[in-house]
Amino acid sequence: MIDPPSQKLMQTLTDLQLCTAADIRRARSRVKRLARDLPAFDSIWLDALVQTGTLTPFQGRSLEKTNGPSLKVGSWLLLDELSYGTRTRTFKAINTDEKSFKEHAFKTITLPQEFLPQIQGRVETTVSDFAPIQHRGLALPRQVFSPSEDQLVVLSSYVPGHHLGELLTRRGRFPAAVVLEIARQLVDSLALLEKHQMQHGDLRLSNVRLNEQGEVVLINVGIAPAISPELVLRDQIAPDQYDGIAPELIGTGNACSIQSDIYALGCLLWQLLGGRPPHPTGDPLAKLAAHQTKSIPDVRLWAPDTPAPLAEIIQHMTRSTIEERPHSFIQLQQLLGPVRQQSRRAVRCFLKQFRSFVPTGEPWKQKSSRLFWVSAVLLIAVCGAASVVLTENGTMPKVWQELAQRLDGLEIEPTSPASESRTSTADNSNTGPAGLKEPRLLPEIEATPLTIPLESEVKQASASGFPAKERLSEFENQQSQLLELPPADENGRLYLTSNGPFRAPDMRGVGSLTIVGASKSRPVIVVEDNPAFFSAVKLTLVNVHFRRKQSSQTNSAPLNELVRVQADELMMSDCSFSEGIPESLPPVSAIAWRSGTPDSYSVAKISAENCAFSSRRSAFKLLSPLGEMQLVNCFKRGMGPLVYTSQTEELHLKLTKSTFRGMYSLVMLHRAETVDSRQPVGLELDQTLIELSGPAPALFGLAGVAPSGNDGAELYVSGYESFLNEDFSFALWKSPSAENEDRIYEAGPDQWDGVMAIPLQFTGQTDGGATNSVVLDESFQGVPRLTEELPGMNAEAIPTLD
Repeated sequence: MIDPPSQKLMQTLTDLQLCTAADIRRARSRVKRLARDLPAFDSIWLDALVQTGTLTPFQGRSLEKTNGPSLKVGSWLLLDELSYGTRTRTFKAINTDEKSFKEHAFKTITLPQEFLPQIQGRVETTVSDFAPIQHRGLALPRQVFSPSEDQLVVLSSYVPGHHLGELLTRRGRFPAAVVLEIARQLVDSLALLEKHQMQHGDLRLSNVRLNEQGEVVLINVGIAPAISPELVLRDQIAPDQYDGIAPELIGTGNACSIQSDIYALGCLLWQLLGGRPPHPTGDPLAKLAAHQTKSIPDVRLWAPDTPAPLAEIIQHMTRSTIEERPHSFIQLQQLLGPVRQQSRRAVRCFLKQFRSFVPTGEPWKQKSSRLFWVSAVLLIAVCGAASVVLTENGTMPKVWQELAQRLDGLEIEPTSPASESRTSTADNSNTGPAGLKEPRLLPEIEATPLTIPLESEVKQASASGFPAKERLSEFENQQSQLLELPPADENGRLYLTSNGPFRAPDMRGVGSLTIVGASKSRPVIVVEDNPAFFSAVKLTLVNVHFRRKQSSQTNSAPLNELVRVQADELMMSDCSFSEGIPESLPPVSAIAWRSGTPDSYSVAKISAENCAFSSRRSAFKLLSPLGEMQLVNCFKRGMGPLVYTSQTEELHLKLTKSTFRGMYSLVMLHRAETVDSRQPVGLELDQTLIELSGPAPALFGLAGVAPSGNDGAELYVSGYESFLNEDFSFALWKSPSAENEDRIYEAGPDQWDGVMAIPLQFTGQTDGGATNSVVLDESFQGVPRLTEELPGMNAEAIPTLD
């Protein structure tokens, strides 16, 4: 016998009109399965009613809690909770007095009693101003009432779907093509508000919803400025509420305006592209200070695949001064282009990927009609058969000629393999499958566009540490015998089966970028006038080899490094880097590295295994702070240091089973300014050999300004079965002029442990390959050791440097 629901629960369900006697009878079988041998408590009955669809999960939780929200406010029945804040809660609700049972967004606002009448009057004025406006992209407030002395309710149309914040959290940054279509729809809605002299006033991710029809809908329109016309600084709120606050609103008492909405929209689009807010601090007040004192950087630093026109428009939208922003949403409409049917289709296709656990390709890209291609294949087959018959008869009827003329009029142009390769070389970014050009991202407009000075690209490139890259002319590309590196697939992977040689690429990926050379090949990337450039969150190189070649241009800029990397994590295996014949070319570094998020240097990491470096400058030039570097079975030759850095943050280098020969210093620390206290820089050596040479060899080289006090006190070395050659200094500051003397720093008792200095002997000279730098047994005669295995690299696993 199953216990029935309690009398109290039955009375509540009846009063709220949530359940009938038939619903209770239908749920008895589920209650029996859920309860088993236990009594049928009210909680079990609620679970059964939720499973049968009589109650929503929100209603079930609310009825189970003694202090839960009331499910009935006047004639409005609450179905689900959509969002909540410090003073607001939004529900999905229906009016039980209406037969249509249309769903509405039911927003409750808790206010002090003394302020409620004044705020209610402003909200009612806003509702009346919005009355004549109808737009599919606006969920406008349509009704307001006060059910109690401290509560205000605002009703608007319910928009099914997820808001942008939820989607961004689930899958990360949005593709640029989708962001553009979202921007077009948002600007179209905001331009309509502008024509009625209204504005949204609270543009952020949670106030933009995407429905299944591909429509981008603004919610909570005009409610925030009606409640609080001027910005009130509070620290007890969610930080995302300040993600798009314009500087002119902070501490000035100014009301929101079209210009502040343009700034907020620019921050919103920036966040969709970059996957994070422009100012990602978690402190609300610090976020406001950042908007007021800092400029928003170019989004291409975080999303390199963003098209330049879209990135430049967002840059102008987020200018600190009002005069530098677009003056209206109507002007933005002209810049971005109108909303088309394809806009909603692209958003709708993009939403389909959220139905699976992982993203599936790029469904938002426009695809050709399947019916068209099936028809085309059938037509070609029929025409082919007809051509055989007609050719044998020696005749070609007029119908065939007319068909050929119609095919010539189609937009799809058949291409030969040669022309197809030329097209991909000339404009690889604007071509799709089968060599067909994709539609233009931004339309050409006759209205006066926002102009950006040409120096902006140069300034941005210099800010990121890398100068703008010059491109070879088409004639030079045709004359060169170097191959173009193929693009990576949609997962950021590139598998090289050819030896090349390949031209130094400029690859800017999103997420991870992995380049792997096949096991039976030796892909070589040749560096001439410009270094190879890679940008990704994580870069992985396997069996890829970089070689320098004499530049064919007499007036080309000097080359400083073979490879430039912008990534939070760099992983390399079985790679080699060689600067070429020393007598013929000026010295260069092997790798210039910069983190994608310099503010979070502790997560930045470089690791390499079975790699070889030949350079008279550094193997690694660190342009931003690095947290950790790990090298296993690596080899470097040449007088340049292994690492060159100017960071003042803590740095840890772990070198295992490696050999380094012919260097003036292992680590070169550049001091840009005198600092009283520095974070430690440490070496952890495990079965590693270091041969220092030159007129004044030192384990740590100091460059830049003259040190103050004991500037080598933050340096330390610890090791296991690791050895250095004799006659070197622990740390040395080399004076750039004869006016100052060089300064030598010896290691203290706490700065040196487990490493011995002995006369190292190798199988060959420094200028040879790895096989010439194998240590000889004679080096360890009379030296106490813990293992019989020789320290240093395994030369057989090291790539050659020829």
